[in-house]
Amino acid sequence: SPINVTALSFKRIGVSNDSTMTNVYLYNGGTRITDSAGVSNSAFTFSDPTALFTVPAGGTYTVSVRSDILSTAQGQQIGVSLVSATSSGTLDSSVSFPINSGYQTVSAATLATVAYGSSTSPTGTPSISPQNDYPVWQNTISVSTNPVKLSSMRFTNLGSIDSTNVTNLRLYVDGTMVGSAIPALNADRSVTFDLSASPVMLSTQSHTIKVLANITGGASRSIIFSVQRSS
Repeated sequence: SPINVTALSFKRIGVSNDSTMTNVYLYNGGTRITDSAGVSNSAFTFSDPTALFTVPAGGTYTVSVRSDILSTAQGQQIGVSLVSATSSGTLDSSVSFPINSGYQTVSAATLATVAYGSSTSPTGTPSISPQNDYPVWQNTISVSTNPVKLSSMRFTNLGSIDSTNVTNLRLYVDGTMVGSAIPALNADRSVTFDLSASPVMLSTQSHTIKVLANITGGASRSIIFSVQRSS
């Protein structure tokens, strides 16, 4: 049967401080599956009473712990240890906690930067009719220092339109569609374009990124697409 994993608890290990891991997330491939957690007394936990994620019957589900790293933490060592798991099914008796990662050393480097434009389009509060290929979000970003690989983008609709009225979502970079079309928004009103299997290289210049969608209804409702987190 499918297994719902409802909680995972971790500890920071290595020669480092709690403040080194400034925002910690769970990812599945290029898709962020949790909001950020903070580290306190070396510990951090992700939980959802329904399910953080579901492992399909007879299948697997790959989870990674990712973190923003404090820019002044050069020389510290970071690792993560899984100390407990809670799920709708019984764990295999051979599982023994803790399960430790390897250690990674924080180095000093001049990293690439990605700066979003100060405004997005559409701007204001335009009145639109149901239509196909409507740009629900567009922005010009500037890449500096080094090229970067775009592996994932997540958008959240903050507007009042029903999720079922926003369909066939597609991500474009400089006029070319990247990744696959997403049939509809998730239950949490978000959509993630996971490009991790084939990241898009963005050179050190400006690039136009936009999301097109089909608007099938939603009279008197609003559409407000937003990038909520830099992760």
